[in-house]
Amino acid sequence: MTSEVVGVRDSKDRAAGHFAAAPAQWYAFIDAVKANRFD
Repeated sequence: MTSEVVGVRDSKDRAAGHFAAAPAQWYAFIDAVKANRFD
């Protein structure tokens, strides 16, 4: 991964792989979670 992506993984299951997104996409997702858009 480069510094141009945000990487996320399960710290309890490292073999499960990871998810990588551009910072703008990641922050848009976090904002949507905070705004309860997935409820």
